[in-house]
Amino acid sequence: MRKNFLAFIAFAVFLCAGLSPAQAAPWVIDALDMNIVVRDDNSYVVTETYDVTFNEKRHGIIRELPLLYLGAPGEVRDVKVEGAPFTAWREKNNMVVRIGDADKWADTKTHYILRYIYDVGGDRLRNKDEFVYNLIADYDAPITKMTFRVEMPHPFDVTPLNFTQGERGSVKNDAVEFKVNGAVITGRLKAASRPHELMTIALPLPDGYYTAAVRKQNLGTFICDYWWGFVLGFEALALALWAAVGKNKQIFPSVQFYPPQGVTPAEIGYIIDGSADPMDIISMIIYWAGKGYLTIEEITRKTMLGLGSQKGFMFRKLNNLGSDAKSFEKRMFKEMFAFGDGSEVTTFTLEATHFFLTLDAAAAGVTNLYAAKPETRIYAKGMGWRGALVCLPALLIAALAGFVPTFMSTGDIQNAATSCLLALPFMVAALIYGAMVSSLRTATRKAKRRTIFWCFIVPTLLAAYGVYQGCSLGIGLHIMLLIVGACVLGLLAMCFPIILAFRCSKRTELGDRYMELVLGFKAFLTAAERDKINMLVNENPNYFYDVLPYVVALGVTDKWARNFEELSVPPPDWYRSDTRDRFRANTFAVGIGGSLKNLSDTVSNTVQSSRTSSSGGRAGGTGGSWGGGGSSGGGSAGSGAGGGSGKSW
Repeated sequence: MRKNFLAFIAFAVFLCAGLSPAQAAPWVIDALDMNIVVRDDNSYVVTETYDVTFNEKRHGIIRELPLLYLGAPGEVRDVKVEGAPFTAWREKNNMVVRIGDADKWADTKTHYILRYIYDVGGDRLRNKDEFVYNLIADYDAPITKMTFRVEMPHPFDVTPLNFTQGERGSVKNDAVEFKVNGAVITGRLKAASRPHELMTIALPLPDGYYTAAVRKQNLGTFICDYWWGFVLGFEALALALWAAVGKNKQIFPSVQFYPPQGVTPAEIGYIIDGSADPMDIISMIIYWAGKGYLTIEEITRKTMLGLGSQKGFMFRKLNNLGSDAKSFEKRMFKEMFAFGDGSEVTTFTLEATHFFLTLDAAAAGVTNLYAAKPETRIYAKGMGWRGALVCLPALLIAALAGFVPTFMSTGDIQNAATSCLLALPFMVAALIYGAMVSSLRTATRKAKRRTIFWCFIVPTLLAAYGVYQGCSLGIGLHIMLLIVGACVLGLLAMCFPIILAFRCSKRTELGDRYMELVLGFKAFLTAAERDKINMLVNENPNYFYDVLPYVVALGVTDKWARNFEELSVPPPDWYRSDTRDRFRANTFAVGIGGSLKNLSDTVSNTVQSSRTSSSGGRAGGTGGSWGGGGSSGGGSAGSGAGGGSGKSW
């Protein structure tokens, strides 16, 4: 009994092993013949002839014919079937043809003839035409025998003609035997095809080959064709909105020899750009020294292992600030020395502590000084809604960046419209970009390098990811480059309105008056004549030191110091140095300005590090253009027009 059972098992295994894939499949295409007559308007009269074996009970077959090519809408019309009743309807991006009777099963051996016109019309290609068609669709059945005949409307160069066969994306091109007679191409598949294997013919043609082709247009193709015009229009809209609600009127400053009366260096930095930066605040140290509140002493400390030295400053308090000092000054002055022993503090200590919190508080105090009351306000209220209004075109560009790639890859205007929701992540990315670019003016040297690096690397990574996704989906090179280009350019284009939004700093009348004085003063500092400098120094021997903190805050130390290369200015009584070199005012100004700039950069990097550490398949199987472009003769299986898919039901 046991021997008989084992023999039965062995016989069953033998039978199963002997079954071919075709015999085991629910249905088999014994023979498929494709006859295509290509017309001069780039439409194809297609006849598909099937000899089918149903190994299981089925009503018939279903063909899905794609309705787009290269992102442009195609058309399937005049559908006819011989051998069985049929129904046809449009479903998303496909024309669905269901062949068979729902009330009865099909015969085991069945013969079908499907005829239709596939109208591509004018394609999206520039400087070339092509005929790229999936002769074998994505069938879920094996094909035992396949033949084809393609009749072109005009003679053509046969050299680049290519056939690819295999799974989607395959570039195998030795599976087809064919010949060309005049404008007619005939051939056959050398071996049987497995389920879901495709075959594509790719024939590059000269531009204008289809003399009667007219590309079909709809709203989606219009937007994709002229997306660059929409982008330029949105950019112009952003510029117009900014000019209307965010741009300041032109200032015509007159030359000023002194800063505005009663304005500190930190405030002058706020007046000129709407923010009190760390360097603006730190320049207050020189300001206080000039008024007799502290001294500045140059010091040196040994670096690690005593192999080098590092220069810095010791600040010694002489007096508390006077009653006329502003509230942000008093707080900063008190807290700065609190990081030391109350009367002395070094730049090394300030760099290693939370001094940046003091700078933040001082910057907020400067802002509050000019924003708390209407009569002192120098920047108009409502900067938030003004910036949001200027950002609106960026949102439209983001929506466009979501719409165009989706429509180009699917041809479905509804899906593309839904993809406009991609505007949100695009907007977030563009806001970050805009903030980064806007910060370049006041960023430290290290931060500038980091910002510029990311400004280049992010679009590069985005493009690489787009190419990877395009290759994985089998999208043709032509359409893939358009999609990647639309995404990257869309991201960059959004930055312009956002940068303008960051520059929405509408001044009040008081702000315009202050700006006239500040710009006039800055103009004098950068282009002063030696004779005028001599006159001012003769009138006020302390002029150099009275102006120095404002020079540092305005970032024009180098230009200002050149005016004193030949002038004899005594060293200030508030500065100590162990250097024995002859004192030169210009060298002193550049040196102390650079040292305080280093302190500002170090503190800025500390705050950034501290804050960082505390925050924690397309439907229907249709494709775009075949890979490599029309002139290469290359391509991959499943990347042409037509084809679609087939299955039993």
